[in-house]
Amino acid sequence: MNKTTAITRIIPWVVSLALFMELVGATSLTVAIPAISQSIHADVISLKQSLTSYLISLAIFIPISGWLSEKYGAKRIFIFAVISFSLSSLLCGFSTNLSSLVIFRMLQGVGGALTLPVARLIIYTAFPKTSLVKATNVALIPGMLGIALGPVIGGVLVHYLSWRWIFFINVPVGIFTVVMASKMSEVVKQLDTRKLDWWGFILFGVGLAVFAFATESLDQGLLSLLKIGGLTLFSLALLTTYFYHSKRKKDCLLDLTLFKVHTFKIAMIMNFFSRFLSGAVPFLLPLMLQLGLKHNAMDAGFIMVPYAAGMIMVRFSVSWILKNLGFKRALLCNAFLLSGATACFSLISTSSSLSVVIFIVFLGGVFVSLQFGFVNTLLFVDMEDHELPQGTSIDATMRQLGLSFGIALGAMLLRLYVGDDFHHTTVVIDMAIFHRVFLLLACVPILLMPVLLCLNKNDGHIVSGKRFN
Repeated sequence: MNKTTAITRIIPWVVSLALFMELVGATSLTVAIPAISQSIHADVISLKQSLTSYLISLAIFIPISGWLSEKYGAKRIFIFAVISFSLSSLLCGFSTNLSSLVIFRMLQGVGGALTLPVARLIIYTAFPKTSLVKATNVALIPGMLGIALGPVIGGVLVHYLSWRWIFFINVPVGIFTVVMASKMSEVVKQLDTRKLDWWGFILFGVGLAVFAFATESLDQGLLSLLKIGGLTLFSLALLTTYFYHSKRKKDCLLDLTLFKVHTFKIAMIMNFFSRFLSGAVPFLLPLMLQLGLKHNAMDAGFIMVPYAAGMIMVRFSVSWILKNLGFKRALLCNAFLLSGATACFSLISTSSSLSVVIFIVFLGGVFVSLQFGFVNTLLFVDMEDHELPQGTSIDATMRQLGLSFGIALGAMLLRLYVGDDFHHTTVVIDMAIFHRVFLLLACVPILLMPVLLCLNKNDGHIVSGKRFN
C-alpha cells in the first residue's frame, strides 16, 4: 500500500479530532454526575449506568467495525460513525430522566463503537511498523487534550449553564471532524468476499450484554444473588458457544486464533485489566472531590487537568524508554510505579494542600499513560496487515469492556462500604472510604506481574529498537 505524504499529514489530525470529541464527552460527564443526579432525581451511583451503558454498547458493537471497514471502506464508516455519535449526543442533551439518558447513551455508544477502532485501524494501516510509536503519538496527544479539557469544560458548563451542554458541545466538533475526514484518503482496501457472521454477532453481543447486566445488578441490588449467578452462567455459556463457533467457522466475527500471537495475547490481557484503573480513577476522583471534599463541579473539573497533563507530557518519552529498556523491562518497572501512584490517591485529605493534590493527580496520569503507551504499541508488532481489522476490533472490544468493569468495580466498592445511603442524592462520603477503594485498585498492576514475566526480553524489538544479546 502506498503511504503518501498527504495521508501522513492529514490522518493523525482527523483521528485526534474524533478522539477529542469522545474524550471530552466521557470525561466531562464524570464531573457532571452530581448535577445530573439532582436534575433528574436519580442517586449518584445509579447514574453510573449512563457511563456503563455507553461502554457496554461499545463492547457489543465494536466487533463488527472490522467487517464494516473491509466491506465499505474505513473512511466511509468513520464518517458515518462521527455523524451518529454527534446526533446521539444531541439526544442525550435533551434527556429528562435516567431511562432516556441511558437509552441515548447506548445509541451514542454505537457511533463510538465504530469511531475508535476504525480510527486506530486507519493509523496502523497508513504507517509502517517502524514509525508506529511516532505516528500514534502525533494522533493521540492532541486527542488527549480532551481528557484535560473535558472536565474543565464540563465543570464550567455545569457551573454557569447546564449539564446538558456537555453533550451539545460534541455537535460542532463532530461537524468539523466530518468535514476534515471527507478530505482524507482511503487507506483500507474494500473486500466483498467475507459475509457478516450473524450467529457470531448474536452469541457474542448477547453474551456480553447479559454479563454486563448481571454485573450492573450486583452493584445496584436489582436481583437476588441466585438470579445474578444464573445470568452470569448463561452469559458464559453464550460466550463459550461463540468460542467453539469461531473455531468451526472460517470467516467468524472475531478471529480468536489471533491470540496465538504471543505479544498480542499478553498485551490484550494487560490492556483489559489495566483499563480497570483508567475506568475507575476518572470516575472516583471527581466524586471524591465533590462528595468527600465538597468542591463544586468546576473545581473538580480543573483538578483533573494535571491528570491529563501527565498523560500528555510523558507520551513523548515512550520511544526513548522502549529503546533503552525494551518492552518487558519497561512494563515491569511501570507496574510498580503505577501501583504506587494509584495508592497515592489515598493520601489526599481535607488537610492536603493544593500543590500536593495536583502532584498526586499528575503522577496518576503519568504512569497510566506510560502503561497504555507500552501496551498499545506491543499489541500489533507481530501482526500481519491483513490481520489488523480483526485485531483492532478485538482490542477495542476488550478495552471498552475493561473500562466498564473498572467503573462498575469502583462503584461497587463504594456501595459496599457506604451501604444504602447511596440512594440519597445529597450523600456525603467519608474520605476514608475513598482511600480504601484506591488502595484496593492499586493492587491491580501488581497482580498482573506474572503475565508480564511471560514476555521474552526481545519481544517487540523491531518497534522498540532494543535487542538484548
